[in-house]
Amino acid sequence: MQWWRRLGALVGREVIGLLLVAGLVIALAALPPVRAGRQPDNMLDVKLSLDTGAWGQSIVGYVDMLASGTLGRDRNGLAVAPLLGARLGHSLMLLGIALGIALLLGVPKGIWDFRQMRRRRLALGTLLSGAVQGLPDFLLVFLLQYAGVLLFRAMGWRPFPVAWDETEPLRSLIFPLICLTVVPWAYISRLTSTALGHVWEEDYIRTAHAKGLREWVVVYRHAMRNAVILLLEGLPNILLVMISNLLIVEYLFGLPGLTILLKDAVQPDPRRMVAGGQPAADLPLLAGAALTLALVFTVLYTTVTVLRRIADPRIKERDAA
Repeated sequence: MQWWRRLGALVGREVIGLLLVAGLVIALAALPPVRAGRQPDNMLDVKLSLDTGAWGQSIVGYVDMLASGTLGRDRNGLAVAPLLGARLGHSLMLLGIALGIALLLGVPKGIWDFRQMRRRRLALGTLLSGAVQGLPDFLLVFLLQYAGVLLFRAMGWRPFPVAWDETEPLRSLIFPLICLTVVPWAYISRLTSTALGHVWEEDYIRTAHAKGLREWVVVYRHAMRNAVILLLEGLPNILLVMISNLLIVEYLFGLPGLTILLKDAVQPDPRRMVAGGQPAADLPLLAGAALTLALVFTVLYTTVTVLRRIADPRIKERDAA
């Protein structure tokens, strides 16, 4: 039962980390506007003030609301939980499809790159993966949208919508999926190639060669078993990159995901601006969306960590000891 204790300790650490992130998110979301006033005696001639009393009241009020079992309502009076549920479904669908495509295309390419290096050929595939990893997402979005606009102007042909179109939801996801898949694909490809290089000098690989097995058999049946463990180690970093890129892609393409809720939450309330009040974020919506993203990453990270522990025989032997 030792592995149960280790699993419980792992989940406990993740829960503590999530609670710390939740506290930081709530504190930042409840932060009131900073007021600036002139003060001649100050070196910058400006005095910044913060209403700490209102800040503390907002935090306590939001925590009490969470304790009552509800996420509250946004500034328009709509329940936050159903809004998050609908938008979270869109974001997770996009994230899952992109990760699946990146794995299906990245792992075979990594194997091909490794075999090319083994044959001492020009490692164009590895160089391509390295170059793509450094490609900013916003630049890729701009290039795809610009190319789509040019094609439509020159030929009257629109391959795919360059922004979200409710009348063509499936076709509207093609460009966002490309942007969200390219960098993880390159990352997984390079990680697979590097992992195969690490395990290729192991004794069991030499034994497989000594038996006269073909190279592709050694790669797929023997080397990839331990290479998968190294791939799972790097998967949390890939997920972190994908979640951060998801916010950029959703915003630039106008997709109906969590990013739109975050944008709406941080925008000043026009009714308060007209009335002369201080602009403030929509606390229930902003904190709920941010906490949802933190929860999604925590669940995904914990799942990948558990899979790694299951796949790595050394960890299973240590747990059984």
